[in-house]
Amino acid sequence: MKKNTPLIKVLLVATIVAVLGYIGLDVPKEYIEDAVDTQFESLSEQSDKITVQTYDGPYPILSVIDGDTVQLQIDGQQETIRVLGIDTPETEHSSRGAECYGAEASAYAQELLADTSVHIQTDSSQDMRDKYDRVLAYIQMEDGTDFGEVMITQGYAEEFTFIKPYQNQKVYRDAEKSARFEKVGQWGECDR
Repeated sequence: MKKNTPLIKVLLVATIVAVLGYIGLDVPKEYIEDAVDTQFESLSEQSDKITVQTYDGPYPILSVIDGDTVQLQIDGQQETIRVLGIDTPETEHSSRGAECYGAEASAYAQELLADTSVHIQTDSSQDMRDKYDRVLAYIQMEDGTDFGEVMITQGYAEEFTFIKPYQNQKVYRDAEKSARFEKVGQWGECDR
């Protein structure tokens, strides 16, 4: 089960509202939401102390598995990279089945990355590998652009925090807020 910060916020606000209502305190939901957002922002500020490690490269893209996972050739070895800080809708190849905008996210990632080479950066706040032995890293495209930020800005991915803050968290969250507001990509096409 993935840990999704917006879901955690909603559940936390609902719990606080219910507890305060049960004990007879009438606190407007907006005040509680602001307090929860403030706490999450302070966690995000901690990410400013996180460092990233850039590896020699560029590394050729061998394949784009989906919108947030690619295979690279690193020092003669094939490595699967799970992009940090983003989550794209699942495709028909997932055990959960296809989700709205999954095919589009995969196609856009393919368009951006196919037949290119990239740099990768790990983040000291996160594990080097996930439970599937994939390398957890940011991807920097040939022109220096952050792949994860592009995917979120264009509405193909959402920000994804797994347990603790990471270096690009604020940038990615701001990009998602903008994409949602402007109904870009999945935010305009899918019933959310």
